[in-house]
Amino acid sequence: MGQISTDQSQEVMATLMANTSWSLIDFEEAELQDAILRNPLEAGKKFTDFLNNIAKNQRQVCGNDYLRCILNKESLTIPACDGARIIANAKNVFPGYIDDNFRKLKADEAGTKTLDTVAHVFELTRKANFVKMFNIKISNLTHAGLSDFKRLNKMIYTQDQIIGFVESHRNWLRTDGHATFFLFKSYGNFFVAVINFSFSGRLKVSVVRFWHSLEWSARAGHRVVVPWLV
Repeated sequence: MGQISTDQSQEVMATLMANTSWSLIDFEEAELQDAILRNPLEAGKKFTDFLNNIAKNQRQVCGNDYLRCILNKESLTIPACDGARIIANAKNVFPGYIDDNFRKLKADEAGTKTLDTVAHVFELTRKANFVKMFNIKISNLTHAGLSDFKRLNKMIYTQDQIIGFVESHRNWLRTDGHATFFLFKSYGNFFVAVINFSFSGRLKVSVVRFWHSLEWSARAGHRVVVPWLV
C-alpha cells in the first residue's frame, strides 16, 4: 500500500481546504458541522471512502494494465463550445479523409453546450480492444443505471469538443500513421473516433463502435484522450 507522510497528508488537506467552495455548502440546513463533531469517527470513515473513490476512479481511467498517462503534471484544456459541430461535416479539420460510417452508423448527432474541459492523454501499453482498455463489461452497457455505463459516460466528449482538441492541441495527436482515440456517444450508442495523419500529413478520421473486437497493437503507441474523472 502506498502511504504518505504526515507532512504530505497535511499538504493534501491544505489543498482541499483552499480549493473547496465552502460558500456552496449549507452547513446549517444539513447540520453538517454538528454531525461531524458529534461523530468524528464516522465522518473520518466517510472522508476516507471519498478519497479511496477518487483513487479508484483514477486507476479505472488509466486502465492499469493497458493505458499509461503521459501527462502527469500537465493538463490540456478543450475550449468551451456550443456542441453544434459534428465530425462528418468537418472537412476543413480532416481534409485527408472522413469515414462514411459517421453517417451510416448514425454517429453524427450534435452535442450540447460545454464549458472549458480538461483533457488527459494516455498511451496504450498492451495490445487491447476498447473494452479491455477501459475495463468495461459489455453487459453493463445495456442500461444507463449500471456502473460501467455511468463510468464510460464520464469519459466521452462531444464531437465539437473532439474537433476543438484537434484544433487546439494538434501536437498531441499521434503521428506516423498511428492513431489517437476519442470516446463519444451518438443517439445513445458509444463510439470511438480514430484520428491519424496520412503520409502526406493530412488529418484523417474514422469511426468504430466501442464494443468492436479489433485489438490495437501497443507497439504503435496509440493514444487515448479522455476527461479526468472527478
